[in-house]
Amino acid sequence: MNEKISFSNPIAIIVIANSVLINPVRAETTVNGIITSDVTWTKANSPYTFKGQFAVDRGVTLTIESGVSININNYYLQVNGTLIARGTNNDRIMFTAANQDPNNPG
Repeated sequence: MNEKISFSNPIAIIVIANSVLINPVRAETTVNGIITSDVTWTKANSPYTFKGQFAVDRGVTLTIESGVSININNYYLQVNGTLIARGTNNDRIMFTAANQDPNNPG
C-alpha cells in the first residue's frame, strides 16, 4: 500500500519550537524568613511565592522591579526597613493571594 507523506507536520514542529523560544517559561522563586541585606526582585525571576512569613529587616531595602508578580500565599510582608516598588501602567507589580489569578485580580 502506498502512502503519501505530508509535510504539514514538520512545519507545525517548527512553529511550536519558535513559539517556545519567543515565550520562555519563567521559574518560580520561593521566599520566606527575614532578609538582612539589600535585595532586588527582578521580573526575570518572577513570580515570587511566599512559603512562610517574610520580613525586611531594619536598615535593609527590598526593591521590586516593574512587572514582578508576588503571591503572598496567605502570609504577609512585614517591612521594618525600606520597600521600593515602582510599577508602570504597562508593567505593573502584582500582589496576589493563594489561588488568585494574577491576570484577573478583581
